Amino acid sequence: MENLIKDIQEILEDTRDVIIKAESAKRDIETGINTNHTREYEEVTKQQKIESLFYYLVEAKHDVDQVKDMIKGVQESLDKLLDVVEYESVAKEIRK
Repeated sequence: MENLIKDIQEILEDTRDVIIKAESAKRDIETGINTNHTREYEEVTKQQKIESLFYYLVEAKHDVDQVKDMIKGVQESLDKLLDVVEYESVAKEIRK
C-alpha cells in the first residue's frame, strides 16, 4: 500500500509539472502576440513582424510537443499503477 501511495504522489507531481509547463508555454505565446503589436510610429516592417511571429509559433509548437510528451509520461505511469492495482485485486481474491 505504501508503494501505491508513493506512486500516486509521484504522478501528482508529474501532473503539476505538466501544468507548470503548459502555463509557461501560454506565457511564451502571449509574449509573441504582444511583441508583434507595435505602434504606428515604431519602425518595424511587416517582414520583421512576420519573422517574429514565425519564431514564436515555432517556440509554441516546441512547448506543446513537450507538454504532449509529459502527458504521455503521466498516462504511462497511470497505466502501470492500474496494472498493479488490478494485480493486487486478483491476488487478494486468490488468497481467499
